[in-house]
Amino acid sequence: MLFSETTPTSEQLDNVSPQDLRAFYAAKASVNPNLSTPSLPPTIPKVFADTVASEGENTAVMAVSEYQGILQNFFVGFIGAKRILEIGTFTGSSAIFFANALKRNGVAGGPDANGNKPIICLDISEKYANIARKNFVDAGVEDYIEVIVGDARKNLAGLEGQTFDM
Repeated sequence: MLFSETTPTSEQLDNVSPQDLRAFYAAKASVNPNLSTPSLPPTIPKVFADTVASEGENTAVMAVSEYQGILQNFFVGFIGAKRILEIGTFTGSSAIFFANALKRNGVAGGPDANGNKPIICLDISEKYANIARKNFVDAGVEDYIEVIVGDARKNLAGLEGQTFDM
């Protein structure tokens, strides 16, 4: 690594690999030691490829990029999130990143005592909700994610009283 115990300078950041940078911040700046193992969920490349193939590149840009997903993972671990609300799920890549981060935080899948899964996803499209659900099963995170289809403004009212960390 090009830097060790100090915050890297901008010159050092120009020459550091993404892996070294993630390892530095995971080890030195994180409150969650599990952040030292951020990784790309194995099904994400297929989710992206399938989304481009079925929806075209212009629509597929609605999915989070790999770097965005890894950053989401970092934030989930950094704040110790246990419950997440996502508005706009598309084909599910973002929620897959979230679910994997919750696993690293020690959050179990399945409904809690109130019948709520750790991640609630709201989407207006039944088509994309079904694609996302299939992707959740393929990723092995379906126990973490509930998808609610319809107008988010109306569905948010049904979530009154629930709390979310993100």
